Amino acid sequence: MSSGSFTLENNANLIQTSNAANTGNIIVKRNSSALLRLDYTLWSSPVTNNTSLFLQSFSPATSTNRFYNYGTSTNQYTVIGSPSTTNFSLGKGYLIRMPNDASSTVRTNYLGVFTGVPNNGIIPITMSNEGVGKRFNLIGNPYPSPISMAQFVADNNTTITGTLYFWRKTNNAASPSYCSWVGGVFTSNGESQVANPNGIIQTGQGFFVEALNSATSVSFNNGQRIANNANQFFKTKAVERSTIWLNATNTTGNFSQMAVSYVTGATQGVDDFDGKHYNDGAIALNSVLDNTDYVIQGRALPFDGADEVPLSFKATNAGEYSIAIDHVDGLFSGNQDIILKDNETGIETNLKTGNYTFTTQAGATSTRFSLKYQKTLGTNTVVFDENSLVVFKNNGKINIKSNGTFIDNVKLYDIRGRLLFEKTKVNANETSIESTKYANQVLIVQITSNNNKVVNKKVAN
Repeated sequence: MSSGSFTLENNANLIQTSNAANTGNIIVKRNSSALLRLDYTLWSSPVTNNTSLFLQSFSPATSTNRFYNYGTSTNQYTVIGSPSTTNFSLGKGYLIRMPNDASSTVRTNYLGVFTGVPNNGIIPITMSNEGVGKRFNLIGNPYPSPISMAQFVADNNTTITGTLYFWRKTNNAASPSYCSWVGGVFTSNGESQVANPNGIIQTGQGFFVEALNSATSVSFNNGQRIANNANQFFKTKAVERSTIWLNATNTTGNFSQMAVSYVTGATQGVDDFDGKHYNDGAIALNSVLDNTDYVIQGRALPFDGADEVPLSFKATNAGEYSIAIDHVDGLFSGNQDIILKDNETGIETNLKTGNYTFTTQAGATSTRFSLKYQKTLGTNTVVFDENSLVVFKNNGKINIKSNGTFIDNVKLYDIRGRLLFEKTKVNANETSIESTKYANQVLIVQITSNNNKVVNKKVAN
């Protein structure tokens, strides 16, 4: 292309199969997700223009301090000092906030316009690699067409893990920032504008990869480019897959999603079907493999009903949470039970018939929960001890919750052992105490069960 006018409207694609060197500018238009004024998008340029495609000119109404690179060594975003003189680099991703004139109440799409020479052919990208935990790189689709996740990962299977991470964050602290994809399985962060990409990286899309071992490069090529996103990955070969997606939530809107998938080619060890957890958020539900948290775990076929998958759970705040099925496919769409076991209380819940609600202290555990498919024979033994009780402050109250066993009475003492308050005949597994008049001191909450077991818990009021 050397002259003339060539414009790709949103969702239009330019596919090239030869590695010809292009000349001449085209215009590529691409809509962001529907977002509010303080929301962000990970952008990547499908064209090269070293004279006018500056970050600030791409989104002129965005504040100058709201353009970001990603620092692999710190695992943090860093402000770009001069977006008005910084070009989109080939195959790199950039975090850019919505324009300041965008609505703060009505979601709108930002139309990104890229003008330059369309990128084509083999495009190697340098990655930073500073050892374990410091290998995450923000890159981006460099072409004016979508690319196949599966083909991109397959072409780079010696230099990156098989997991891709996508920013889907709105200005919502309750949701984690990233969605994850590995081996055809996608997990959401619960945001309303998120849709399963069906194995496709769209034009203009930035995303994260993690380098393998000592690798420092990743490569794009024309064989990864595709013309549409109609289930491309799932049509490439016959794959048997049965997957469970689980959500962890609470009443304040915190959200975390994970998946376990029994799939052709996966093993019970770490392989290309396992996606490491890489996210933020107030809570995190994952499976555990090789002492590491995985947001997506592939398991071997044939399916074994005696299989059991350890789960981890992290909560920033003490309180009540629920674990439930989001959706399933394959054999789990039938009569196969899906059981969550709480190893702390001994309770086993068939999630096919309802969610499991529990209380927990702030912190992380990798031993409390497991996913299984056959109920344990015998009677569940409900434990009443320090681990099965949660005491936390909220809205001027001290809340006490027991996982299963009913509470008979609660006494409140100061640090000197003086009785301040007593509540009797509770006869429930949760209760609360007004705490405003006992402010600015450490209190001891003594909880007695209906079978006369006593547990003491401290709380700073």
